[in-house]
Amino acid sequence: MPKLVNILLTSLALSGFIFIGLPHFPAHFAGYFIFLTLCATPFVVLLVLVEIALLLWTKSRWRWFMAVIIIGCLGVLQNHWIRPHSTQPAAHSLRVLSWNVTNFYIHQDTLQKAATFIRTLQPDIICLQERPHENLIAWETIQAAFPEYKYTLRNEEREDEVLNLAILSKYPLSESEETYYTDTYNKSMAANVSAPSRKFRLHNAHLQTTQHVFTRFIENAQRRNAQADQLKTEIQASGIPTLVCGDFNDSPISYTCHKMKEMLDDAYTNSGNGPGISYNRNKLYYRIDHILHSSSFKAYDCIVDRSIKVSDHYPIYCSLVKEQ
Repeated sequence: MPKLVNILLTSLALSGFIFIGLPHFPAHFAGYFIFLTLCATPFVVLLVLVEIALLLWTKSRWRWFMAVIIIGCLGVLQNHWIRPHSTQPAAHSLRVLSWNVTNFYIHQDTLQKAATFIRTLQPDIICLQERPHENLIAWETIQAAFPEYKYTLRNEEREDEVLNLAILSKYPLSESEETYYTDTYNKSMAANVSAPSRKFRLHNAHLQTTQHVFTRFIENAQRRNAQADQLKTEIQASGIPTLVCGDFNDSPISYTCHKMKEMLDDAYTNSGNGPGISYNRNKLYYRIDHILHSSSFKAYDCIVDRSIKVSDHYPIYCSLVKEQ
């Protein structure tokens, strides 16, 4: 029995080290752990509960080492679940919404439902991922659904069958750029936003799709990690405060998010509450949609809103205040 306990403790310790170290693995190597990355929430919760039970039950010399692993895993959970909830700021905040709309399910009624929902939130900036192709729902139809947004952008250099993007803003947009990742429909776009008393660079990204085919998990994760490196280089080149919205197709403890958070803060981690599950197609509890920002902003009241289900993603939105 003691031998079995030691084997179990060793396995749990190794699992704990992997979870703690996942964001720091090299890009290519990190791709091999994509399943653990995406399913971190239930796995880490189970791991911590088992480790606590063993810590209380066993008298092994590993006990205090296990306590250290538990503390490390709780740090991982902080990115997924346990965090304080901030209050809504006063006036003069910038309200931002990001949403993978899944082509509005290629139905104008769905577009109108989404537009009505967004109108109740009154965001200043909307970043859409998986905008429908022009031949499915015309760009002019989408613009007409959001008449409050005078300044709009879409990817125009290459209109793909899927995974198109759009930005709708109440403030002027300038110096726009589009990035098309190699051998894929995934892409990102960026523009300068001239909001009152502040100017910043806005990025809207859809990174490599995971695809629910196990044999493609690793390949797609490695592609996504390379795209994150490329996006990070583009962010660094802007030289002004930055806001990044998008469907990263990766969880908060992934290599992808870690690369972004080397420069930016996670609005949900800092001001959200609960697990923030943003993908609703399965039961693996993903938070793969993100809003990240420079330290010159402070995030308030970041929410993944599960009250509307007109896409396989829930919208994520928050308020941002310029730090003095």
